Amino acid sequence: MSQSFEICIPAWNSLEYLKLCVKGIQQNSAFKHPVTVHDNASTDGTGEWLKANGINHTQSPSNEGFCGVNWALRNVCSDHVMLFNCDMYALPGWDIEILKQINIFKRHRIKNYTISSCLIEPVGNNPEYDIENFGTDFSNFDEQRLLRTFKAEKHRYMRQSTIQYSHPILMPTQMLQSMNFLDPDYFPGWAVDHDIAARAYYGVGCLNFVMLGTSRVYHFSSKTFQTLPAELRSRHCEDLFEKKWDQSVADFRTMLEIKKAYRCI
Repeated sequence: MSQSFEICIPAWNSLEYLKLCVKGIQQNSAFKHPVTVHDNASTDGTGEWLKANGINHTQSPSNEGFCGVNWALRNVCSDHVMLFNCDMYALPGWDIEILKQINIFKRHRIKNYTISSCLIEPVGNNPEYDIENFGTDFSNFDEQRLLRTFKAEKHRYMRQSTIQYSHPILMPTQMLQSMNFLDPDYFPGWAVDHDIAARAYYGVGCLNFVMLGTSRVYHFSSKTFQTLPAELRSRHCEDLFEKKWDQSVADFRTMLEIKKAYRCI
């Protein structure tokens, strides 16, 4: 069985979340996965922290948004790469089911696919996720209560896998390279996940988009985007998606039957 994939994380002035993100990956993964952080010219000590802790990283001279992670993606050596948001915290064994699914695709000789983990969020109403408050930000994150609860009630957090392409999202590196990585026009990053899926579907014929209900990650709900200036936070980029693909995000998701039980579309 494949036992590792590379993880790439974009970061901009989100050091406390980044510390938790890297800690969760290192502490709660069953296997060791290379991690590369892309620092979008942060001014909060991110670069210094990465250097002091020996964490592999790239750095751009300005904030290039989520797609700045392309700097890191272009250096990936592993067969698979996973895009992680820095305001996410991986739960124990989260990577095991992902590796199992990679090997299922290998056995079936399926080359193009995306695999996502299922989120737990403190607020919201997404029926695909568990909404349970273990902290709304880094300052009140109750890591130990989350870990105790997840361990004691793990069966409660196991869900059916669905058709989905949400972050964190893994792809074969070769597929991502053939798509020419992420489209930097989606700045600061809203809707880039929809564009990834559209380019995978229309560009390389990807028919498998799966979110594993058995791979769980805690998400602080877009905390990093909330630090952006108002004029950037309001750029949801769905108009860019519609102009590029001649259909709305909603129509694209309906076409793929997002949220239904996973199957090859």
